[in-house]
Amino acid sequence: MASNKQNLVGLTDALGGSASGLISMWHLSGMTSMVRLSQEWHARGLDPMLLPALPSSEVAVRRACNEQDKPGYPVRPLKKTKGGAATSAYLLTREVRTEASADYDHSDDLVVRLLADETLEFDSSYDKRIAVIEADFQRFQCELVAQDVSHWLCARLIPNVRGLSMRDCGGVYFVPAEYRGTWEAMIEAVECSGAHLFFTNPAMPADRAVKYLLHCLEQDSDAIVSKVEEKMAGGECGPLALRNQQDVLEGVRTRLTYWEGILGKSLINFGEKLERTKANLAAAVLAAEADAE
Repeated sequence: MASNKQNLVGLTDALGGSASGLISMWHLSGMTSMVRLSQEWHARGLDPMLLPALPSSEVAVRRACNEQDKPGYPVRPLKKTKGGAATSAYLLTREVRTEASADYDHSDDLVVRLLADETLEFDSSYDKRIAVIEADFQRFQCELVAQDVSHWLCARLIPNVRGLSMRDCGGVYFVPAEYRGTWEAMIEAVECSGAHLFFTNPAMPADRAVKYLLHCLEQDSDAIVSKVEEKMAGGECGPLALRNQQDVLEGVRTRLTYWEGILGKSLINFGEKLERTKANLAAAVLAAEADAE
């Protein structure tokens, strides 16, 4: 058993058991097959609604073209033309450097366009790069890069298991015991779908850890409430947008109540601020509805 600088008590599996939460971190690498991820996800009985979305065609063509970007052969995005058929376009060219300057040799140019029907169009039918780009375009529509997986983990999965970030920049999270089994099933499915590694250690809050977790909870929740207050102050939100912010504040209250119950402590001052913001927001909704009439 050992304490770390986050003031959580790390435990061995024998001491922790299923009653302990987890400190969790990961190292993401390479591509993730959406087909394999979906299979592994369903095999563990996990909620399919939590699976990440497939990359869009715009993202796929950008990644496919960027695969051709290498020293001396840059890839340049082209501006969309008004009324044009392409939703995005890229220029693959060759850079010629001399002692005096750098210029482009346009004899080797290839323009790649993504059309509205999500097919690719090329300005040449003979360029050997076309077959590679088309294959990469298909691949990138059904595979996730490490950045996609990172965003999905932080934006969807960690909130789903009520995880708390242990650092301002993320990367290390505490998952409570109640959600330990779900989180372990999730990360196992991700590991089986790519070359990713997850590291976990059983942990339980100690006295000082409770204070630290409350601090993390208050900082994170206060940032959300401050954004709601900024939107109210801006005066640009209509009734529907303001009601959506009410849902955001209800989510903060639910999360706050959950963690206060676990830790046995209350954030009284922040709770009062949250209630004041909710009251101000309710008044703003009524005013916006009156103006709309």
